[in-house]
Amino acid sequence: MYETEGVDREHMKMPPGHNALIDRLAKSHGKVVVVLSNGSPVEMPWINDVQSILEGYLGGQAGAGGVVDILFGRVNPSGKLAETFPIKLEDTPAYHTFPGGPAVVEYRESLYVGYRYYDTVGQDVLFPFGFGLSYTTFEYSDLKLKANGEGVTVSLKIRNVGDIEGKEIVQVYVHDVESTAFRPEKELKGFAKVRLEPGETIEASIELSRRAFAFYDPSQRDWIVETGDFDILVGASSQDIRLSGTIRIESKQMAAPPTNREKLEAYYNPQKGEKNQPG
Repeated sequence: MYETEGVDREHMKMPPGHNALIDRLAKSHGKVVVVLSNGSPVEMPWINDVQSILEGYLGGQAGAGGVVDILFGRVNPSGKLAETFPIKLEDTPAYHTFPGGPAVVEYRESLYVGYRYYDTVGQDVLFPFGFGLSYTTFEYSDLKLKANGEGVTVSLKIRNVGDIEGKEIVQVYVHDVESTAFRPEKELKGFAKVRLEPGETIEASIELSRRAFAFYDPSQRDWIVETGDFDILVGASSQDIRLSGTIRIESKQMAAPPTNREKLEAYYNPQKGEKNQPG
């Protein structure tokens, strides 16, 4: 089974005939564009043999027209991936534990889902969360962080240095430098989509509320913000960080240290690989 509604896939492979067709085309032609029509990530053994890949997902009855517009340059693409594309199924955090037994499913990956796992453990991926190309190029500069009540205002300049109009999605991630609770390496907390003409520079501003720095403390049944330093990471994807800065957040809240820290060590210091996965 490859991909259909109502069934969990047991692998990420495309049908062998599809891969064989791409392989033969790539060997006989120097410029091949692969257009994917899929609902979730797939393995791409031919990725280094083709010139371009257009992720079409499930575009519906008007999807083909949109693909044509992008391929012929009538529209400049500006989409970003809302999920990570792993290289292979074995790289995913739930590979060794999911789906589990007939009566119980264990979500041992806990908070480390998607990019929160891959970026924390340093796992190589095919395409990172938030990735997406354009027919133009954008430069990031002049990051400013300003405390705003209980939140932070993040501002920066974006410049279109290419020759055509384009749109960019600026992504803001937060890294808690030191936390009582285990947390991912970084978490997406804000984003903004901006449109720029060739050569145009604009200032983008993204507001981070108090919740952007919080984690949930089950013992207090509340979201907690601890006093400390937080890194603000701004980029074009979770692994393409262009600007960074640090701001200190003051708080009167305190989280209770876990009483079973030694049993949670795999979550405080997760490692990639079968024997070191959280659980």
